[in-house]
Order: sequence, then C-alpha cells, then structure tokens
Amino acid sequence: KTRKVQSSKDADKMSRLYTVESALSSTGSMADHRLRVGSSQMGAFIAKLALALGVPGLPGSLQEAAASLDVDAKWVDACAADLSAHRGHAIVVAGEHLPQSVHAIVMAINATLRAPLRYVEVPDAADGIEAAVDRLNTGDVQTLVMLGGNPVYDAPVDLEWSGAMGQAAESIYFGGAVNETSQAADVHIAASHYLESWGDGRTFDGTYVPVQPMIEPLFPTFNELEVLARLAGAETTDAYSIVQATFTAMGGRDFDQFLSIGLLEGSAYPAVRPASGDYGAAVVATELTAPTLSSGSLEVRFAASSHAGDGRYANNGWMMECPDPMTKLTWDNAILISPRLAKDLEKEQGIQIFPGKKPMNKDSEFFKAADKQGAIQPGQGAGRRRRTHVERTQIERPHPRSAGHGELYCRPAARHGSRGRGPRRPRGRF
Repeated sequence: KTRKVQSSKDADKMSRLYTVESALSSTGSMADHRLRVGSSQMGAFIAKLALALGVPGLPGSLQEAAASLDVDAKWVDACAADLSAHRGHAIVVAGEHLPQSVHAIVMAINATLRAPLRYVEVPDAADGIEAAVDRLNTGDVQTLVMLGGNPVYDAPVDLEWSGAMGQAAESIYFGGAVNETSQAADVHIAASHYLESWGDGRTFDGTYVPVQPMIEPLFPTFNELEVLARLAGAETTDAYSIVQATFTAMGGRDFDQFLSIGLLEGSAYPAVRPASGDYGAAVVATELTAPTLSSGSLEVRFAASSHAGDGRYANNGWMMECPDPMTKLTWDNAILISPRLAKDLEKEQGIQIFPGKKPMNKDSEFFKAADKQGAIQPGQGAGRRRRTHVERTQIERPHPRSAGHGELYCRPAARHGSRGRGPRRPRGRF
C-alpha cells in the first residue's frame, strides 16, 4: 500500500525499497535503490550491513567477512541510515536460497530494528532424501514407495539416487504423469488430479485449508490419502472421511462452514519470540566470506524457469507461451550474463558478443554473430530424458542477454531440453 501514491504531495509518505540481488527480478526493477551482488557474496554484504547498523551479539569474524567484499560503501551506509531512521517500521528479508548464517544475521538485524514481523513455530522437518539414500544403500529395503516428485530427475547428483533406488527389492511410484522416476520404478500408480479428489493442507503460516474436488476423476486413478491410508493399514480409506476426521481433530465443528470459508480459523502455527542473544551462535564465518569472481572464476546460479519451474511443467504448452517477466522469452531458454562479463569475454577470449552500437533485433549484426559463433554451450537444458507431449528443444546456441545481472554472473534457467530436434509447436493432448 505504501508503494503507491495518488499525487506528488503524498510522495513523502511512500516507503523506500532497497534490493540487493544477483539477477534482475520484478522486485529489483521496482526498487528505489538496487545493488548487484553475486549470490555467493550475499553473506559478506549482510555482514557489512549488520556492522553499519551496530547489531550486537554477533561474532567478531563478521569484520573479516565484510572486508572480503568490495562494494560501494556509501550505498551500504545510506541503506543502514535509512533503516535506523525508521526503527519499528523497517524490515530486512533474506532469500530462501541463502545459508543459515545469513538468515541468523538478518534475524539479528530485524531484532535491532524492532521490525514489525511475527515468527511462527513450524513442525520439525522429516528426514531428507539423504536419509532415504543411506537406508537404501544398506540393501535391506524390501519395498520403496515414492509419493510424487521426480527424484531420478532432480535429486542431488552426488546422492546417485538411481543406483540407490535399484537397491530396493521393489519400487512403487505414485504420481500423475509419466516421468523419469515412474519409468525406473517397478510399479506406477496413477494419481488423481488434486481437483478431482478430496484433500487438505496447511498454508505457509500453518492455517488448515480444504481441497475440494471440482469434478469426478476422468480416469481410473487413485487419491493420495487413499493410498496412504491403505499403506498405513487404516480402517477408513476414503478421502472424504479422512478429511472430515482431520478437521474434527483440529478442533473444527462446522464442516460446511469450513468448506464455505476455505480455512479453519485459529489453526495457524503459534507465534513465537526468538530468544535474544542466540543469533551469533548460528553464524559460521566460512558461509559469509565472499569469493573473488572473474571471467575465469564464474558464479553460476541455476534458477527455476518461469515457464516450467524446475522442468516439471515442461508439458504445459500454455505456460510456455507466457513471456518471462524480465526477458520476455517464450518457448526458449537462455544463459543470462552481465554486460561486464560479456565485455570481458570479448576482450580475453575473442568472443564477439557486441559487434557494434546497433539495434539488437533479429536482423542486427548481434544475432548474426551469435548464430555463427555461439557464446556458451549448456548441456541438455534441464536434463529431461522422458519426452512429453509438448516437444522440447535442445538449446545449442543460447543468446547472451544483458539484463542487469550481477557483475560476474551467469544464470541458465532450469528448464526443458531434448536431443536433436528444433523447436516445434505442441502436438496431441497435454
């Protein structure tokens, strides 16, 4: 609300937005002040900001980490001064991909600023996929059941999931599409679409919400709750009854009102106040030190595509038609590099990226040169080996794009890619 004003007279009431990012985003494009910093350098930047704000309780190693990053000191000081001047009305948010140490420092900064936010206590996370791999590698797993996901495709490569999965005597995959994991499994149980079946869930803050079917299942498929109930040996196995029982156990009384409102009031996770003075113990200095980046020592960040996510939506032709919010690309994938890196590549490696000061359209020298030479060769896109109805393409010569990214940074979107064929329109059903 405070980012919009009706007239120039209200301009002084408008909030100020600072963005520090490695790739140009919709948020960064709207910011009042934007600083380009590599993702691996964010820890050093937040250390600089914490020192400028005088945040207490943090380890002395922050000084060394902050000194490892060379950025405009005036920018950091101005940002810190603005935050300090608006204590009680300012907040700092860290990206979810950043390490624990960064989040610990951000929490300490918000405590110092008396930021208007509320923390919630979430349940402990279950053991991750690493624990599953360790158990599979013991060789004593008789039956492996996988509920959704696609670990053969997107599990961390160093876990060697495919090999571990083969250690199980029998593997069962439950999912709504044929993919790399379903093909590797012994049995594939077809899952109903979530709008074809009853279910429930919790929002980010823990609020309990229903999932109500819009239609009957179009095909003979199974509901996730039904499968889980049978695996657990429960007496009740129909999804509708299971959702009603969960609603009652959560303290709900009027199920019809629950469906009408779309949530169970008062079911959010309880608010908690973090203990003061504990932030420094969670800070690891090695997570904050900024590496030195150059054209010979690049940072590569793999980010989800706006079209296909991490590749799981590559079969959705309508999403492929939607332009990327920043590059406006459709049906395409590109490695995004900064103007500085482009110039360094031209100078050091003789790669001609900017032929001259001419318009960058399809008839310009820029695209003619890129088509002849190519700048960077990625692998097979997102590595999808299972072809979907929407045929995918191999990006052989991605066009370098200059869109305000980090100084020495390149960003290939984790998208789609296949071998051999050029781009085509989708055929058949999807």
